[in-house]
Amino acid sequence: MYEEDCIDLLRELSFLSGQSSSIKFEIYKTKKTIKVEAMRLAALVSECRFYDREKAEELRRRIDKYLEKYLNFE
Repeated sequence: MYEEDCIDLLRELSFLSGQSSSIKFEIYKTKKTIKVEAMRLAALVSECRFYDREKAEELRRRIDKYLEKYLNFE
């Protein structure tokens, strides 16, 4: 009885470990996507400077916190 319980727990642990790895990988991919999109947004705001400098500066101030958060170049 005890041995069967241990085997069941080991199976469950193995399954949960696989699930955890899958979730960690999805989080990694999502973070990379966010970083790419933040860079694209920064580039678009920079392009806006050619058309409306004031609006571009306003947009830059609004997105600065996101750029700092997602483009932390360490």
